[in-house]
Amino acid sequence: MAKSKKTDIKDIIIKGKSFIIIGIDYDRRDYLEKLVRTNKGRMAKSIVDNLDYLVLGETNGDDYKYIKNKFINPAKKIPSITIISLEDFENAATKSKVINKNKAKSKIDSMSKSELVKFLWDIVGEKIYSYKYSTNVSKQEGEYLENDGLAKILKKINKNEVKIEIKAEYFIDQNFKEDFSNNFNTDNLKGNTEYTVEEIEDWINNCVNKLIDLFNGFAVLGGDILYPEEGSNPWENSKTIYLEIPTFEFKLKDINKSWNKGNYFLEDEEFESFKDHIIS
Repeated sequence: MAKSKKTDIKDIIIKGKSFIIIGIDYDRRDYLEKLVRTNKGRMAKSIVDNLDYLVLGETNGDDYKYIKNKFINPAKKIPSITIISLEDFENAATKSKVINKNKAKSKIDSMSKSELVKFLWDIVGEKIYSYKYSTNVSKQEGEYLENDGLAKILKKINKNEVKIEIKAEYFIDQNFKEDFSNNFNTDNLKGNTEYTVEEIEDWINNCVNKLIDLFNGFAVLGGDILYPEEGSNPWENSKTIYLEIPTFEFKLKDINKSWNKGNYFLEDEEFESFKDHIIS
């Protein structure tokens, strides 16, 4: 049997524990999940994902049958899972949260690392992933790419040349999440520290530039395919066509309109504690 929902809040540990929170709306969930990560906990993906706590919000609505069958009943069969109320969870999270003294003395706004990455993934990641452009190539190259589903011929320039449309997602999709994670790892930013907007923007744009440099090394069409006489190694073949994503420069307010102050206190969180939940 699962432990009682009446667990004393002093016995509820956030740090190092995993949670699933159900029965709440999206905005509320976003806040509570941030609370978990701020307290060094993590969000579990399922009941069997080494779950420690199942937090119950509103369970009397139309979704109760689904919640009961999907979460509550399975959790009751696993002795290591504690089922607690939303109220008890919030009280425990509030009591356990450590406020950095430097931040407590200041009047600046704060942001968490997970919050920063969430907006970077939603705004920056989407802009890079969905980027498309047109370029002129030979008729043979254009037809090859279109037949392979990698480009679309927009118009004929002359008898030997065509204009094609290239979508970045066709070439960066496979490892995009991993590549994004590697380049926007916030463990490289010192946590519980005050930063100016310019310092945060410099870090963001440096990460953007490194990611785009990586993608611009991806071949759209290896020269060895149509021009083997130029060499069998596509990276050394002068006819290879590479992806061309321009450099983007972001302001903090472009990523989140409310981030328009001069300085911010960056709350510390381990990147691994929220990476898989946000970059998904």
